[in-house]
Amino acid sequence: MINGDNMQKIIIKNLLVVKDFEMEINRFNLIIGEQSSGKSTISKAIFFFKEINTQIRFYIFAYKNKIQYRIKEIYYNIIKDFFISIFGKLENIDNDLYLKYVYKYNTYIEITKKNNNLDINYSENIIIFFNKLEIDIKRLFGEYLNVNSVVRFEDIFERGIGKEINDFFENELITYYIPASRSSIALLNNQRTRLDYNTIDFIFYPFLTLVEKIEFLFKDGVRNFVKNVNDDDKKIILNEMNKKIEKYMGGQYFCDDKFGYIKLDNTNKKIPVDKISSGQQEILWLLNVLLGIIWLNKKNIFVIIEEPEAHLYPNMQKEIIDFIVNFMNITNSNILITTHSPYILTSANNLLYAGKLKENYKNNKEKIEKINNIVGEYSYINPNEINAFKLYLNDFRYTNLINEENEINCEEIDDISNTINETYTKLFDMELNNEQ
Repeated sequence: MINGDNMQKIIIKNLLVVKDFEMEINRFNLIIGEQSSGKSTISKAIFFFKEINTQIRFYIFAYKNKIQYRIKEIYYNIIKDFFISIFGKLENIDNDLYLKYVYKYNTYIEITKKNNNLDINYSENIIIFFNKLEIDIKRLFGEYLNVNSVVRFEDIFERGIGKEINDFFENELITYYIPASRSSIALLNNQRTRLDYNTIDFIFYPFLTLVEKIEFLFKDGVRNFVKNVNDDDKKIILNEMNKKIEKYMGGQYFCDDKFGYIKLDNTNKKIPVDKISSGQQEILWLLNVLLGIIWLNKKNIFVIIEEPEAHLYPNMQKEIIDFIVNFMNITNSNILITTHSPYILTSANNLLYAGKLKENYKNNKEKIEKINNIVGEYSYINPNEINAFKLYLNDFRYTNLINEENEINCEEIDDISNTINETYTKLFDMELNNEQ
């Protein structure tokens, strides 16, 4: 989390279905709303701004020997292309578009639309930084050519320019986007040789490539993968998380020549992944990807997860939130969740209450142990590190769900239940009146 004046913040006006939205980016962020209310658009906008530094690094490295000709193209046209790849053609974007992302105090990027083109406005200190960066890149590339080093330029670049960019934007977190419809991975796995990767959605493509990158880890089963991890701290984390996955799946996951299956604990029967339930598939890809992310990264990470509740019974939705929050606390990561489900919010509210109690009793070891016995050591949300918003479809409003007690406002959580109860009451009254 970034504290005080350095809290990152996004402002969105007239981007697709989102008419007006503003949010500070906290450690645990949760957005609930009906379908087509703008949850995915907000998530993609946050992903877009958090990945701008990655795009800049990528293109600077790609055009390192032509940097004097490419620097302005990188800072403007590349950002425009990145925007279009996520949100689509500019003619479909509202002319009153306004986006602003604040990375830290007095450091921001603003985007508007003018004459069917994006107008990108950088804060003054970003422009000063870009000018300095251009000088540093030319110097670094010149030094590398003169030294004739056996060290890869990519390594030198990442330690120097790459770190300089990340440090400036205070965006050291690696961002991962886990989209909805994860269960379609099973179908894609069976058609891998026939896939046209150019037609795959920009958000879904990195997720698919991430799955491909980590599949080889599980050739001999997840347990063997964890057993062979050299980092003892990572091994403990991965082992604890895998126990939860096997509990949910009823067995261990294997991936043999890109075809995954579950080997059931009680019978040793092998069930192909595309034959397990859609709910299990959603769980499998979500949780295995989180396992893989831990293995791939030593740095802290920011993970955006769409609809973790998809195809799941309410009790399992509670378990999934527990898993995600455990992942967040064990790895010191940041999370953004979008959801349709009030059960996700009520489950998060319980963990928020646990975090509130831990904060109140932080000097009382006995109380802390009792809380841990109820929810688990890592199953809590710090009350100072949460955002929760509800989006309204009809009038494109949004409301902050965190009340003055630093809890989720329960009256806002499940208004559909009130509507259902009102309908039942009316029917009951009608029956009662007829009998009388």
